[in-house]
Amino acid sequence: MTVFKIVTCQVNKNQQQDFSTSQLSWRQLSQCEGFGGQFGGWSQTDEQAIVVGVWQSQEHVTAFMESVHDKIFLKSGQRDTYTKCDVEYFEKFIDIPSSCDKCEIESDSVFRIAYCRGVQDIERFVADQHDVWNVHMGQADGMLGGCVMRSIKQRNDFVVLTHWSSRGHHENYRNAIAPKLKLQLSLDEYIKSLSGCVILQEAAWIVTPNKMFTSAAALGDFLQSDGC
Repeated sequence: MTVFKIVTCQVNKNQQQDFSTSQLSWRQLSQCEGFGGQFGGWSQTDEQAIVVGVWQSQEHVTAFMESVHDKIFLKSGQRDTYTKCDVEYFEKFIDIPSSCDKCEIESDSVFRIAYCRGVQDIERFVADQHDVWNVHMGQADGMLGGCVMRSIKQRNDFVVLTHWSSRGHHENYRNAIAPKLKLQLSLDEYIKSLSGCVILQEAAWIVTPNKMFTSAAALGDFLQSDGC
């Protein structure tokens, strides 16, 4: 079971450079057993840094947390660069394929994270994702791929993660396509809370594993950079 670790840190503007520098210490993850890659960046609307790590299983994450995590964290000095940190774990649930064969990642490449919390009708959620969202997002210009994750702790909470070749491509989708789909599906009928953010990718934060497991390699559509 592929596991995603999503770390959200509240960082004041005057500490963002320090946080970014400390993030480089996590390159040591490349040596860890079961590690599949890490990426992230800054939220466009909030003073937030969001980092997503991919692991082969929960057991591999636990082994990392119990062994070298604290050593890396303390050495990085990162605990002094943010005011709040939240960590959530998710399992990969549905792939979102892309029909964009020759899209190039631009300097303003972004990730979109959509939080769907309190899904009351999971069967309907899955059907809408397969039949509507995946189809239209997969055909949108500049959409590189993504996946839907399910919370390991709160089983009615889901996250939709997509990668876009540029901010402009995502804005085109958000303004021209997404509003019509939301009206068509009446999401508020079966999802208690919808929120999300756009993350401007920081290339320096990408960590590529020395040996990527098969399931993580399949995520290459939206982890495209330096072989990740």
